[in-house]
Amino acid sequence: LPAGKERLGALEPMANGTAHAGPAAEPFAIILGDACQRVPMEKVFDVAPGDLLVQRVAGSIAGRKDSTLFSSVEYAICRWKP
Repeated sequence: LPAGKERLGALEPMANGTAHAGPAAEPFAIILGDACQRVPMEKVFDVAPGDLLVQRVAGSIAGRKDSTLFSSVEYAICRWKP
């Protein structure tokens, strides 16, 4: 993410359509975002597709312990160890 911030500051973002180099996604970060957000997180952080695991949530269910969001994030942490 710091490299993307540097590219953004230098006004040299990644080229559009940059594909992920690996055969499978290996995200290095988990991002929680709003369900109605219209900007792809890969563009915001200037990374390739597959570099982020993005969880979108509607309303205020993120704070509920029994929500599936927590289970999904726990699985992602165990699976990819970002």
